[in-house]
Amino acid sequence: GNSNHNDDLYRLASENPWLKNLAHLCLAYNITRQDGMEKTAINIHNRIKQQLNLKGFETGLKQYGTGEEGIDEEYKSSIVFPADEESKGPNQEKQMNEIMKVINSFLNTVGGTLYIGVNNFGLGVGVEEDLNSPLYYGDKDKYLLTISNAVSLKWGNIVATYIESIAFDFENKDKDVVIVKIKPLAQGIDYDGYWYVRVGSTKRKLNKEEFEEYQKYNRTLTKIQVQEVPESAVHIQPEQPIEQPVSTPLI
Repeated sequence: GNSNHNDDLYRLASENPWLKNLAHLCLAYNITRQDGMEKTAINIHNRIKQQLNLKGFETGLKQYGTGEEGIDEEYKSSIVFPADEESKGPNQEKQMNEIMKVINSFLNTVGGTLYIGVNNFGLGVGVEEDLNSPLYYGDKDKYLLTISNAVSLKWGNIVATYIESIAFDFENKDKDVVIVKIKPLAQGIDYDGYWYVRVGSTKRKLNKEEFEEYQKYNRTLTKIQVQEVPESAVHIQPEQPIEQPVSTPLI
């Protein structure tokens, strides 16, 4: 990402046939970044990582989204295994808590897409480890139900309709990746007493007063067709019992 090295990269591309393609990619990355072509630069950056065959960058992995998390895009590698180094082994309750916060942040902002089985650089690494765990034994339908049921149990069936779609990416024949599309909820909704909102590629935790101020001054839904849910319906639980999530219910 340092344009000061462009001359070295030109020389390397002409002198070393083994590194020619890599040097050309690095040059293209520097030039596109310098010209403000961020999306193109991100794609080139991911191609560089693939060519270097860095850990988590298998050759041929499908690219999801822009390759960079943003206000309406987030990547999670699992619903079973937490990403933090303190967690050892599966802990679906803890990881689903993080998944629900992401969903809540999309509901409270402009909606978005949550990719599960995708690493931090937007490459589809798959959820095979989740599916092969004793929680699922390869049952993909049960896997999807864990997510949809968690939303229904937390916020009711009406809010659950704001999960526009949840499915495995059938076009990816190599890796099992789940795509969850979420619509924005006009009046917003809390998750365990707090409202999560998107700020760039992160989510921010707000109390009720802070969220009301955010709704009034910062949230813009003018370009998105949204329909308010009656307040009386927001926390209604489903009349018919539905299958419980595999994990312990979220607190």
